[in-house]
Amino acid sequence: MSMGAVKDDESQERKIDRLIGEILRQRRRSVNYSVEKVAEALDVSGTSVSRYELGKAPITFARFLIASRVLSVSSV
Repeated sequence: MSMGAVKDDESQERKIDRLIGEILRQRRRSVNYSVEKVAEALDVSGTSVSRYELGKAPITFARFLIASRVLSVSSV
């Protein structure tokens, strides 16, 4: 695999992280939950939740499932 392909994969991963983060943030705001409330449910800091929402840190699948339940996302 070439270095270009690795960079493309990383770029794609970041795009996915940003998209997931945007969805989480929109849903959190639509149910009027604070970052702190979601952070408590996920057992992480508010900074971590903000990083997930901004796509600056990937959220684990397990935490994503918890977040979807906390935010009442029915499609997951």
